Amino acid sequence: MPELLVILLIFLPLIVATGASIVTWRLVHHRVLFLCTNILLLLGLQGITAPVATAIFLPGSTLSQVSIHAEFIRGIALSAALITVVGIPLIWRLSIVFRKL
Repeated sequence: MPELLVILLIFLPLIVATGASIVTWRLVHHRVLFLCTNILLLLGLQGITAPVATAIFLPGSTLSQVSIHAEFIRGIALSAALITVVGIPLIWRLSIVFRKL
């Protein structure tokens, strides 16, 4: 189960960007450019949120190995939630920009 969350976090930008491209397929004029921009936007967001979320839950090295693993999983879950919550409004605004092009 924890490995599934790690895989989900790794591929979450690709999944969300592909889903957004499918939803806005007929509305956006430059579809491939929109998909690539979404992927880059979400990967950048992931690059910021993943280390921050992990650092919040792993403050020091005084934890045991089991608790480090549990806190790392919490950090992954927080990062995935932040990518989804912040990424979807950003993609929506981006789709408005790509409609006008």
